[in-house]
Amino acid sequence: MRVEKADRSPLGGRPRGAIQPVDVPAPKTFPDRHQTARTPWAGRTGRDERPVRHLQHPTPVPAPIAPNTSTSIPDPDQEGPTTHNCVSQLTFPTPRSTSNYVRMQSTLPNDLSSLSLCVHVRSTRSSYRMSLVSYAVGGSHNELLLFKRGSSTIEIGINGYFIVTSPLNVWDGAWHVICATWRNSDGAWQLYSDGALWDQGSGLSVGGTVTTGGTWILGQDQDSVGGGFDTSQAFEGDLSQVNLWDRVLSAEEIAAQEPTTCDLQGNVIDWAVTVLDEQGQVTSANFECKLDGGWSDWGAWSGCSVTCGVGTETQDRTCTNPAPANGGEDCEGQAQEARNCDMEPCPVLAGLYLDDAGIGHLTVSWTVGSLPISRYSLRYQPADGSASYQDLSPAPAAGATSATVSGLLPDTSYNITLTSFGEDDQPNGVISGTYGTDSVVVNVECDQDSMAISIPLAALLAVDVANMHLLDDDCGATVDEVNGVVTLETNLQQCDTIQETSGDDKFVFSNEAIANQVTHANGAVRNQPISLPFQCEFLRQYSVSQGGDIMYNIPSPRIQIVDANNTFTMEMRMYTSTDFTASYESSDYPIQVTPSDRLNFGLSVTSPLDNLELFAQDCVSTPTTDPNATPRVNIIDDGCTSTAP
Repeated sequence: MRVEKADRSPLGGRPRGAIQPVDVPAPKTFPDRHQTARTPWAGRTGRDERPVRHLQHPTPVPAPIAPNTSTSIPDPDQEGPTTHNCVSQLTFPTPRSTSNYVRMQSTLPNDLSSLSLCVHVRSTRSSYRMSLVSYAVGGSHNELLLFKRGSSTIEIGINGYFIVTSPLNVWDGAWHVICATWRNSDGAWQLYSDGALWDQGSGLSVGGTVTTGGTWILGQDQDSVGGGFDTSQAFEGDLSQVNLWDRVLSAEEIAAQEPTTCDLQGNVIDWAVTVLDEQGQVTSANFECKLDGGWSDWGAWSGCSVTCGVGTETQDRTCTNPAPANGGEDCEGQAQEARNCDMEPCPVLAGLYLDDAGIGHLTVSWTVGSLPISRYSLRYQPADGSASYQDLSPAPAAGATSATVSGLLPDTSYNITLTSFGEDDQPNGVISGTYGTDSVVVNVECDQDSMAISIPLAALLAVDVANMHLLDDDCGATVDEVNGVVTLETNLQQCDTIQETSGDDKFVFSNEAIANQVTHANGAVRNQPISLPFQCEFLRQYSVSQGGDIMYNIPSPRIQIVDANNTFTMEMRMYTSTDFTASYESSDYPIQVTPSDRLNFGLSVTSPLDNLELFAQDCVSTPTTDPNATPRVNIIDDGCTSTAP
């Protein structure tokens, strides 16, 4: 540590801050950026900026400065001055220039016998000599100075006296906080970097004061009040949050000033409200303050979670007052609170609800009240009374709130009654409801010569599946246990399949899937037998044409008639002779004939059925595929050869 005194006229009759002589090596002389002589110093090399040497000092290094308590600063967790979350930052551009600086429109209201000065700084110029903060008064242009030397040491000046700290390596392009403290009682000083104590000493301007009425300049060193700038001492980078207190802040208070926080404001200079006069190419922008989240007010309590008995209700709040930003902390605590809510007493049982239904089962659930339950009884019966009631076995357990009844008939409504019993085995609650099983979905497949029906096994619980058959008892079923279906299949002319004509345009083939009741060993039977009719339909009338939209491009005369997987194939061709052995190909068209020539057409249908008859009802000749186009020649009219010319 070195204490220096500028060679200037003393104020008040003697040099302020004169220090007592100590037994140290002979003083060295060195060039000064102000070209002034210095008083003897101790502890470190000086302005020649050679590496710092720590020498034996006769005075012990002081303990950390105890903060005086004359003025307090706001506690963010208590009521007090408003915390500023939007402050400015200043950018000092390249190249450096004496015209780039900022004047703070503020001065000291009173002389200071102690102080704390903090500044946010961001720069990459580790080798530059740069002035951060300069305060000058008449007769003392170094009344208060925070200056970076070329060796990255920091120079703190009070009343023209200076100390030089150990190198501070914060010139990495990131934001850092530099804080300096001083008191005049013993000249004790401290330097903090990002909240941590970096260097300290004593003997700096003992008994002096920083006087009121001066001028504040950022980014330049004043060699005269408000001027005397030197380009080689101009700042390059960013500055923000220059705050000044009239006391020594505690280590805890300084530690709270992180590089991205904006929580503290000086009580002498408050950066957030100080007017800044930017000169030259200096620009300003908003500083991205770290902003911790804050809770909103609690919302209203929700409704109770139950309609009877003891439930819970909740209230919520959000971390939006403010929301965390720029690396700020989330809110501490819970976003939701819950408490019990007592409603009127519940009945023993409430609400029998249908949870699931299939073709052979029903699943129901219920709500239990506060009275004890030792056991349940669940009874079910077809709603139409077609069968007697039955009890579910095993019955639902005492702690159950749902049950599944299986083995039911499809597409059937059931009355379900649930009874609870108390510790005395007497009924203490009854609820009931009527619910229906799903309908059976069967699959019927039709082909040119066969038809088949597939039925889910789950729909056949009460019948003799193994002996299922069609109208012909010998046409039995195939049971697929893996896929859970029963299939019955027949040829269209077998298994007593019935063939009928429906109107003028359909053939209908029908049969039935038949299953008898299950006969138990004691001769008893349950439920009803099954007789499930099914059918396939085929079109029997269709229009076909010989020709195409373009007369000379004759398409294939074959046309398929398809309806619900049923297929017949019909063809119409023009033959070369009356023996109908050879037909014209598409490449033969157009065919040229004379009015006296005969035209030979053939119409056919392909089917495995041996009892089909093909009937040509109408046949006309037109220039296009439109049978109503003109001219039109009737060849067959209502099944008879036309005599029209």
